[in-house]
Amino acid sequence: SVKEFLAKAKEDFLRKWESPPQNTAGLDDFERQKTLGTGSFGRVMMVKHKATEQYYAMKILDKQKV
Repeated sequence: SVKEFLAKAKEDFLRKWESPPQNTAGLDDFERQKTLGTGSFGRVMMVKHKATEQYYAMKILDKQKV
């Protein structure tokens, strides 16, 4: 029924909300590929995750300008 579905969905949501996944990655986990853009406070680089080989955009901020 709809009530059962909503109760289960709420239960799943609350469980995920209370214990979010701890996906932590460091700079050493990525290979810098190329600069995608630059701005006043830093630049955006294309990086590749070494373990999964997925590509991401990483924003690198200059601490002195922030």
